[in-house]
Amino acid sequence: MSILSIDTSTTRAELAIQTKDSIFEVENSTPNSHIESLDNLFIELLSVANCEAKEIEKILIGSGPGSFTGLRIGYSYAIGLATALQIPLVKYSTLKAYAYSYFTNQDLVVCLADARRGEFFTSIFKNESECSFSELKPVVENKILELEEIQNIIRLESSKDVLFVTDTSIENLPHDSKIAKNIAKGILELASKGNDIDVYELIEVAHVKPDYVREVSALKISER
Repeated sequence: MSILSIDTSTTRAELAIQTKDSIFEVENSTPNSHIESLDNLFIELLSVANCEAKEIEKILIGSGPGSFTGLRIGYSYAIGLATALQIPLVKYSTLKAYAYSYFTNQDLVVCLADARRGEFFTSIFKNESECSFSELKPVVENKILELEEIQNIIRLESSKDVLFVTDTSIENLPHDSKIAKNIAKGILELASKGNDIDVYELIEVAHVKPDYVREVSALKISER
């Protein structure tokens, strides 16, 4: 059996599938083309992995935070697919997947997604173990912060070995940085740590919602 993961929180739509043999991944080459590309990407992924849709036993979906439109598109597709296949849909923190994709042994991992207006969707994780791939402990989770506020938190944590993982290039970062890619694969790696049932309660598929963080974005104009 196989596990499918989907993340559409950035300008890229990324899909990955874990079979008994390996992990395969695909992404769209044209930014912000999620609606046009998701179905074709899914078909391509099945072909690359030599897998059939009926072999998928669970779908993992990146919960954001990130692009409001991207998240809505990804969730709509994942909900439709999970409903059609009658399989569980489990959401995962996209920013935590950033950390698990690039963390090696840093004291602190700062994960950022562009929230515009000079702000960033932010999660910060601290390594409290001597293990090179420990369970990272959250210092900040899914908050909207400015860069100065983030730097203040780093100073308070007295961390010198810091890694920034971002969805876009950010100038003048005081520490090492990586541009997040292969996040759908990172979600599979995060799930392999056994966190899906422990962290996210399995609920009715239609009720699985993204972590918008900036809640006003999820409201109708008449509700704002």
